[in-house]
Amino acid sequence: MAGQQVDIINWRASGSTYAARHSMDKFQSIGCETYIGNATGEVHGRCYATDASGQSAYCWTKDERYSSVMQSVSAYSYIVFNWNTSTRECIAVSVKNSSETLP
Repeated sequence: MAGQQVDIINWRASGSTYAARHSMDKFQSIGCETYIGNATGEVHGRCYATDASGQSAYCWTKDERYSSVMQSVSAYSYIVFNWNTSTRECIAVSVKNSSETLP
């Protein structure tokens, strides 16, 4: 695969985990992670992306609804996330797992 697989523009990042992993450059990546805070027991989540130029973006959340969506990411997911420009908090997270996202 060649070219741009991850896009970061206007407080929005999107891309395919598979395409980013197999891109021809060393920069592109996209994914999400969730974890439980040791002290509080709260669920936290974070989505992150890096495009072909090396520009990075991320958003974070303590909202269990967003964390639940983040947990559905697979090796063939198409991820889209938006963030609040001042706090970097996630304001939208979408994970698409379908035949369209398969190689």
